[in-house]
Amino acid sequence: MDVSVIIVNYNTKSLLKDCIQSICSNTHGCSYEIIVVDNASSDGSVQMLKEEFPQIQVIASDTNLGFGKANNLGAKRAKGDYLFLLNSDTELFNDSIKGLWEYARTYPGKLGVVGGTLLQPNHAPNLSFGYFPSIKNELLYLWNRLRKNEHGFKRQDSPYKVDFVCGADMLIPKTVFQKLNGFDPAFFLYYEETDLQKRMEKLNLDRIILPSVQIIHREGGSFEKTGLTYARFMNSQQSYNHYMRKHFSGARYTLMKAFICFIRIQLLFKRDWSVSQRLNALKLCTQ
Repeated sequence: MDVSVIIVNYNTKSLLKDCIQSICSNTHGCSYEIIVVDNASSDGSVQMLKEEFPQIQVIASDTNLGFGKANNLGAKRAKGDYLFLLNSDTELFNDSIKGLWEYARTYPGKLGVVGGTLLQPNHAPNLSFGYFPSIKNELLYLWNRLRKNEHGFKRQDSPYKVDFVCGADMLIPKTVFQKLNGFDPAFFLYYEETDLQKRMEKLNLDRIILPSVQIIHREGGSFEKTGLTYARFMNSQQSYNHYMRKHFSGARYTLMKAFICFIRIQLLFKRDWSVSQRLNALKLCTQ
């Protein structure tokens, strides 16, 4: 088996159906399997899969495991030499899997992960990659926001290295995923792929964007698209705190923590949250 496509689903039945249909219609020239890990959906996703895609492996969890744990579970079932971790809100419109697989298996260096260029449904650029947390990159992010220039866009025709590939589409050699013991299960939502690829960096494994592969990411993008809700902020900040504790120490940790608290305080006062919510969010930032 060449590629195991692993999709984590949580109440996205319609999007999931479109995603799987796009895989089956556009994937040729390599052997693959599809594994869907359902995080206790209540929208009939599992029943739809059994009725319309009986060839697909379905792992139905009784609880919402989150992104990382669910992918780890799918990876244990995978038979492919490569794992293609794909969001349920994506859609392939060309032979993306073969393109990524062929690039990965002929890569001359030490490959950690390769992903494609993500597009919005209207084919405008979407966020395809990100930068590891640091004071420099946080400042760059703020500067790009002031210039209304998103932080994860890059117009380039040839493959290029990045800090981390967006978690919506990641082709990873299974041997690499196993060596890293997969995703850290302490991350429930957000920063799982950032942490995984930070650990790749420490092993000198490259993270690559392949522009010739283009994938629609229907609901991806910045917080501004769906709104930075209180719950989303808290989940994200909890994961950020865990990432910081793992990858920063000493004076670097103290300086970074102080800087991030300053940035987050500016953000909190711009949100239409209750006083108690703002206080809880501020408390979490300082932990």
